[in-house]
Amino acid sequence: MSAMSAMRDPLRDLFFSGQNADGPRFTLPPGLPDPEPVNAVERRLFGVNTGLGIIIQAAKIKSYAGAFGLANMTPPVLLAPFNFRGDQGDAYAACYWGSLLGKFLGLQTARAYVLAHEAFQRGQSATEQRQDVFNMLFGIDRVFRLAPPGLNLDLRGGGADLNNSLAGRSVLAAQRRQLRFQGPGVAPSM
Repeated sequence: MSAMSAMRDPLRDLFFSGQNADGPRFTLPPGLPDPEPVNAVERRLFGVNTGLGIIIQAAKIKSYAGAFGLANMTPPVLLAPFNFRGDQGDAYAACYWGSLLGKFLGLQTARAYVLAHEAFQRGQSATEQRQDVFNMLFGIDRVFRLAPPGLNLDLRGGGADLNNSLAGRSVLAAQRRQLRFQGPGVAPSM
């Protein structure tokens, strides 16, 4: 791990954009509705603007804002032909969100959150719910749990190698089709 990555503050990196986490807070792009609205059960168990809910919502926003950016690059790093509803971009976001939950909530609490969130989620097909559960748990149990301690959240501190961050490892999982999604996807570049 480089000296630069050792000095990064993961909590600032979760909330703020900018090379040194000195930019504005991450937000969903205009016109992109909340892809994973908070349900009554998770609101009661975890909160939204209080307690763990603050971390959960920040992780969700960071992951979907990142997915939107990756899908809109030229050429795209991920495809989102269904507007982040069961496509490769959604799979990446769910996986990355899961990895961030694992880091900030711990494995057991992150898994409990995923089950509470998806079991009571409205407006999704059963297929989308199964995909979300699989992809979020993949992020928790494969991307985060198997990562070396202190791995960067994103490429700001880890350089261009996708293996040097939770975000990069989530991209690779989506590109390698280790995640579940519908439709086409971008394959990893060699």
